[in-house]
Amino acid sequence: MREKVQILTSFWLKIIAFSFMALDHVGTMLLDYYSTSGTPFEPGTPLNYPQSMVGYIFKLIGRIAFPLFILLLADGMRYSKNRGKYITRLATIEAIILVADLVLYLTSRFGKGLGFTPEQSAFSDLLAFALFIYLIEKKGWLKYLSILPVGYIVISFLIDIPALGSYFDPLFSYAPYFLFGDYSLYGFLMFLGFYYAPKLASKFNDSITKNGGAPLNEKQIQSFVNASRVTSIIIINVVFWGISKINNGYFDSYVMQIQTYAMLAVLPVFLHNGKKGYDSKWWRYFEYLFYPVHLALIGLVFALIFM
Repeated sequence: MREKVQILTSFWLKIIAFSFMALDHVGTMLLDYYSTSGTPFEPGTPLNYPQSMVGYIFKLIGRIAFPLFILLLADGMRYSKNRGKYITRLATIEAIILVADLVLYLTSRFGKGLGFTPEQSAFSDLLAFALFIYLIEKKGWLKYLSILPVGYIVISFLIDIPALGSYFDPLFSYAPYFLFGDYSLYGFLMFLGFYYAPKLASKFNDSITKNGGAPLNEKQIQSFVNASRVTSIIIINVVFWGISKINNGYFDSYVMQIQTYAMLAVLPVFLHNGKKGYDSKWWRYFEYLFYPVHLALIGLVFALIFM
């Protein structure tokens, strides 16, 4: 039965991820502009405007996007014929995002005094995760360089802990806050669960055949992979939600009141069939440019509205 619902290729997962990511970013802008205090939205801020309520809903359902990007990255790193080229493309996107952040900042300065401070980018996380796998699976001394992306991930996690944040203030005079990862340890653990799910499925299949059982077919293996990834999403969100409750939120790095809605992503992950789906040269350019371009467009539209 589970094999029959495997209807989504990676192409459709990208469409879903792009759509919900765009909604999330629109929601962020709506919340920031319509928060009652006139400052960036924080959980608990009264939602006194219909626009802010819409923005909050967009923000909640937008949590679906990141686990899907994690899935696409995990499969990309596993099946890419040239990992170096794949990572170079990610790095290029991250460079473009930095330019887009600058555009958003400069255009918003011409609004009604509502400046925009560039926020952390999820692509910083994705690039760090990809670099870790690239290095850890190398032979020789290069393997030890994997400590660098891990260090970046850990620092990004620590600076977002409310109880520790003030200790890192001197760091921000040298490295602006938006240069650090957004999902850090939360995303890294999810990525590891997603990346190693096919290996776990392969070992499970081997154990079945060694014990005289019939080997799993392709769809059954994909069902195992999907179930493992769904389990990763649920466990990681539950664990970090529990951590967020310690000492009245002093260790809530990810605003789990909102972030736990990422568990909505279990449905498209469960429906994945492991196939690449539609692919063409123009589509590759589109998917690589979508993130920075849509951010710049959203920022420009809101800047024009509030000029």
